[in-house]
Amino acid sequence: MSNFLNPQNCNKTHCKSCIFHPNIEKRILLSKARIAEIEGYLSRFKSSHICHNTNKTCYGGLQFQSELLFRMGLIPENNVESLLKTAQKFL
Repeated sequence: MSNFLNPQNCNKTHCKSCIFHPNIEKRILLSKARIAEIEGYLSRFKSSHICHNTNKTCYGGLQFQSELLFRMGLIPENNVESLLKTAQKFL
């Protein structure tokens, strides 16, 4: 089983059509229900989201989770690097 929070298995930035891309015009279009489903499992920390282009852990999904974890006081900074660094201590 792969460690999807190992930095080697994670995208370093958004792919060109990431569903979480900061430029809305670049995002691949998904239904609101599908976005809600993805955000749901990410917010429950049940799974990582896998990029449709690289088959690595989605950078946008990690950003989404890092914001939640930071708000909960579980990581020291609100960024992907902090999430991955903290995760490596426990995995």
